[in-house]
Amino acid sequence: MTMNRDGGNAKYIPQINGWDPTWSPDGEQILFASGPEGGVQLFVVNQSGKGLRQVTNLPAIRGRSDWSADGGSIVTYSGPSWNREIYIMNADGSNVRQLTPTGGNSQGPSFSPDGQWVVFTAYFEKYGDDHGCEIYIIRIHGTDLRRLTDNDYCDYQPRWGP
Repeated sequence: MTMNRDGGNAKYIPQINGWDPTWSPDGEQILFASGPEGGVQLFVVNQSGKGLRQVTNLPAIRGRSDWSADGGSIVTYSGPSWNREIYIMNADGSNVRQLTPTGGNSQGPSFSPDGQWVVFTAYFEKYGDDHGCEIYIIRIHGTDLRRLTDNDYCDYQPRWGP
C-alpha cells in the first residue's frame, strides 16, 4: 500500500503481493520481497504497479533490503537459517557478490547515507545464541568490519538516520 504521510489516501499497488518494501531514493520505484517459501526473491515495481521485474536470483531471500542513496546498488541478505550472508549488487540485480565474511548469520542490512558502509545484525562472537546478535558495519567493498554494540540481548535490524 501507499499513502500520504498523514495516513490518508491509502491505496493498494495493483496486483502486487510482498513485504519489506523500500522506496528507491528518487521515489519512483519500490523494492520488495515476494514469492513462496523457499522461492522468495526481490522485485522492483513502479508505484502504479507497472514495470514489475525480478532483480535477484539468490537462495532463501528473507526480505529487509535497502537501496544505496544514489539508487545504483541494492543490499539484501540470503541463506538458510543460521547461515545467512549479506549480498550487494547493482540495482538491476547484476554483479552480485557476498559482502560479509562467512559464518556470522548476517542479516537486516542498511546502507549508510553516504553509500560507503552497510550496517547489519550478525552473530560473529556468539554464533548460535538467540540473544547474541550485535550490530556491525562493513565498507561496501567488504573491508573494515566493525562491531558497534555489545549487549546481553539481540540488537536487530539497524537503520541509518539522515
